[in-house]
Amino acid sequence: MFTRFAIKDIRSQKFIFSILFLLFLSTSVAIFAGGVFQKGAKNGVDETTARLGADIIVVPAGYSSDIQNSLFEGEACTFDLDSSWVELISDVDCVKTASPERYIATLNAECCSAGGIQMIAYDPETDFTVNAWLGDQNIASPGLYEIIVGVNAGFEAGDTVEFFGNEFYVTAVLDETGMGYDSSAFISFETAKAIASTEGYSMIYPVKDGVEQISMIMVEVEDDCDIAAVKDKINTVYGDDGIRAYSTTSLVSSLTEKISGVTTFITIFDVSLIIVAVISVFAVVTINFYQRRTVIGRLFSVGVTPGKVIRIFFSEYIFIMIVASIIAIFAVILIMYPFEALLRMSAGIPYRQPDFANVLLLAAKTLIINFVVTAIASIYSAVRLIKREPAQIIKEDIT
Repeated sequence: MFTRFAIKDIRSQKFIFSILFLLFLSTSVAIFAGGVFQKGAKNGVDETTARLGADIIVVPAGYSSDIQNSLFEGEACTFDLDSSWVELISDVDCVKTASPERYIATLNAECCSAGGIQMIAYDPETDFTVNAWLGDQNIASPGLYEIIVGVNAGFEAGDTVEFFGNEFYVTAVLDETGMGYDSSAFISFETAKAIASTEGYSMIYPVKDGVEQISMIMVEVEDDCDIAAVKDKINTVYGDDGIRAYSTTSLVSSLTEKISGVTTFITIFDVSLIIVAVISVFAVVTINFYQRRTVIGRLFSVGVTPGKVIRIFFSEYIFIMIVASIIAIFAVILIMYPFEALLRMSAGIPYRQPDFANVLLLAAKTLIINFVVTAIASIYSAVRLIKREPAQIIKEDIT
């Protein structure tokens, strides 16, 4: 009975229910999309922290923003640091391991068949970060002229690609991380040196004043030592010599602050929109109940109880709310998920879409919020009208 009556009323009052549909659609999009983005940003931070692996990163002074852009956004860059620093940093008290990496930007189309890839050369013998990721996927370290790429690099395992006049065999593709590594490629120092020996490509692994050039040093601190104290000691002893040590927590904390600002804005926007929607739904439902008071009068005259009247009209609004919410949820998924990389680049933060379980939770949250708004507005308006003038409603209908 309720369903047939509700569908009949919705068809007869298309304008009112169209307004309600748009209200629920807009709030559902804001709530669900905001929730998906915030969860994706949190996933990105968590994945970044886990993937960095190192306790401290040592780079040339003044290059912290470059390394952050590369790590978090995949922005290709190249900078030089004397490899002699590896031994000096290794000798610092409480340093367990110091492993070098070389960042090579492949931006020039004339140098390679694919541009814009951040190539990272590392030493498999001393590395404790990249090898850990490879181990999670049972991937072997890259050999000579072998390359391992991120999921967004545009290559597949088994491909042969050309960089810097040399062909590389793609041995594997890393799982998605939500950070800059997704658009990066990893090679061994052995391969980097081989490329540098090719005429015209010495800048890949240059030698300055007889010293090979790396880009950064990943530092692992002894378990019983304070990371901040080790970082401060490196900066105190060597800070005037052109290097700077950063704890990974400080790099991630700056990222967290950036994300916090974005999520705060999203939360304020969502709350503001919900408040406006609540007021609008209350207004529309109240007007709708008043306009349909003669229908309510007829229902009373044939013995329909106030509780059943409330359920009849409530079922109409719930139907509209559910349809609008489901359409909004699917629309957000269809728009946000295929363009994850673009979303990450636009926001300038690591980002990884929520998994299916979290999507279900966010969808449930969206439906619950809309249900509460609908229930309060419907019940309040109906009870207010019924309690104030039930006899008058019947009288108006009869006259």
